[in-house]
Amino acid sequence: RIAIIFVLFSSVNSYAANLNTACQMFLHSNFRGDKYLVYAGAIITFIGRPWNDQVSSIKVPSGCQLQVYQHINFKGYDKSFASGSHKYVGDAWNDQISSVKCLCK
Repeated sequence: RIAIIFVLFSSVNSYAANLNTACQMFLHSNFRGDKYLVYAGAIITFIGRPWNDQVSSIKVPSGCQLQVYQHINFKGYDKSFASGSHKYVGDAWNDQISSVKCLCK
């Protein structure tokens, strides 16, 4: 399964461009299990169930960063994942993510 988050943009062209760029979060390490797509520019206050506190690996496209937060509404600790493939988010962040922002240039 793939969870897809859509975000409203000010123009159709920017919306279409952002659909081609997405940060990806996976339920398990090494990019295994279900995938959750967070499109460029998306600001998600709560990633919802069953994803809350379940993310273990992340892929971030070139020119982007994925800002993650421990709790909903961007509360608690935060961390920025740079572009690249992060096969494991680390012990401190495994199964801890509740809200995210996919920020791209």
